[in-house]
Amino acid sequence: ASDQGSSEAARNLVWMYNSTPYVGVATLDPPRDSATSNANLALIDHALYVYPYGGLPDNIQIQFMDGTIQNASSNRPYDWSTCNSAGPFTLAPGAARVVAFAVVGGDNLTDLKANADTAYNRYWNWPGIEEEGGFASLPIKTLLGMMYPNPGMQVMNIRYQVAGVSDVSLCVYDAAGRLVRTIIKGACEPGCYTQVWDACDDLGRRVPAGVYFVRFQTDDYQKTEKAVLLR
Repeated sequence: ASDQGSSEAARNLVWMYNSTPYVGVATLDPPRDSATSNANLALIDHALYVYPYGGLPDNIQIQFMDGTIQNASSNRPYDWSTCNSAGPFTLAPGAARVVAFAVVGGDNLTDLKANADTAYNRYWNWPGIEEEGGFASLPIKTLLGMMYPNPGMQVMNIRYQVAGVSDVSLCVYDAAGRLVRTIIKGACEPGCYTQVWDACDDLGRRVPAGVYFVRFQTDDYQKTEKAVLLR
């Protein structure tokens, strides 16, 4: 009856609190920099949208989900709900789209945001099932690592390591050998990296389903791996 709340677009995060703790929901997938990350992050005022109807009507819920009704933060201590929606997505018949959310908490707002960041980083940098001493524990050497999910639908994470300062290129080619997307090209410091291919070409157009090839090249290393894109 006396909650307050707010939201942060940079983290795709919306939260509520009554003193402590803080509790919220963060969108993990689509990624934060995607155009479909969030349709709306909002606080829902029960006095306006719930109690007069004995619940949240579907038509009002849809207006919150598509961003027609926006309310980024509470304006008083009261009874609120949160809305965290992603999309819109265009799906062919029988197609699917993965969307992921994390429910997070914290002793204060700083703690809540740190936990949202941890959830996001673990979701996008999870190495999958590996033998002990896998990618993350290898000595730093130049290599093209995992690509996941592969097959993928909307985004594909591409992991690689660079042993020393080097010019690096990471490009996607179609089955006919035509360049589709230049993900990175330029000087790179030593370290482990993850890049996201959003299944678009260099002009931002969605590419069709099929087999593609990811080529990773440095001054002294090159490797090409197959990537399968589903729709």
